[in-house]
Amino acid sequence: MPTILIAEDNNEMRETLEQLFTFYKFSVITAENGKIAVQKSQNDNPDVILLDAHMPVMDGFTACKKLKGNKKTKEIPVVFLSAKYIEADSKITGLELGADDYLLKPFNSKELVTRINAILQKNQVLKELRVNNEELFFSNLTINEKLKQLKESNLEVSKKDLTDSLTGLYNNSYFLLRLKEEFNRSTRYNIYLTVILIEIDDFKQIVQNYGSQLGDYILMKMANIILNNTRVVDISAKYTNGTFRILLPQTESRGGQIESEKLKNALESENYKNEQLADLNDIKRKRKIDLEKVTISMGVVTFPTNKEIHSENDLLKLVKKELSIEKSNKKRFIVKSEK
Repeated sequence: MPTILIAEDNNEMRETLEQLFTFYKFSVITAENGKIAVQKSQNDNPDVILLDAHMPVMDGFTACKKLKGNKKTKEIPVVFLSAKYIEADSKITGLELGADDYLLKPFNSKELVTRINAILQKNQVLKELRVNNEELFFSNLTINEKLKQLKESNLEVSKKDLTDSLTGLYNNSYFLLRLKEEFNRSTRYNIYLTVILIEIDDFKQIVQNYGSQLGDYILMKMANIILNNTRVVDISAKYTNGTFRILLPQTESRGGQIESEKLKNALESENYKNEQLADLNDIKRKRKIDLEKVTISMGVVTFPTNKEIHSENDLLKLVKKELSIEKSNKKRFIVKSEK
């Protein structure tokens, strides 16, 4: 039985919504304003939150901002329910704050429940993919060995300290730690080290056009592909939204090119279209990117092949430069083709 938290300052409307969702087999928690909604969300962890946009003490917009800014509640889907006379800017504000939908009063009861159930299903898709990534990642025994080494060094660390919560890959902090370690080893023993930087083309535009949930889905799906197409010794990390870094120890230039091409083919051959997750709100209907053909750009650099590299920071700067060159070449090709 899913749990819904309903934040509504109008007593009659709140009771109506409570009866409606109880009838449709929801466990219902209620709140009279945004402040109480935030507190109850942290304590009771509902599956979905229905917020009135305009409430006393704390309005729905402020409440949504607080919910999405808290690690404990940021993954809970939020739906706004507001008066029909509400201005269009408020709807845009609500969606930009991370809300999953913005519905208007008066509402059709069956449609409201259907929309809430659809949002719960979308959230479940993301949860299952995230769990799949975590299981795939932690099946790699290397991480357990690394945890053991760090604990033996008297460093208090957990798996959560090493990994990105969305994708299950290593986080950037751990990537930099391993990069320093591998660079020193490469310098000391004169062995090769390759770094790959991956960027999803037009990722910001994809999120603007289709919504943040589909953006998260693409990141998690790409992380899954990366985990399935890299070696046990490789260090794969989420860098920023839309970018990944991969560290390939003991890999010379030719090997790095082969691995990067294999990854590129695997990532670009995947279909990322998912209408269930795509944001279909009226204000986001412009579709300029085909999700069946999402492309990526890559930078690949090997040390000590390149003489410009004297430190791990030089390695990162150079791989970023290589990525920029590839993106520039793509733009020139597109412009030339259009002519």
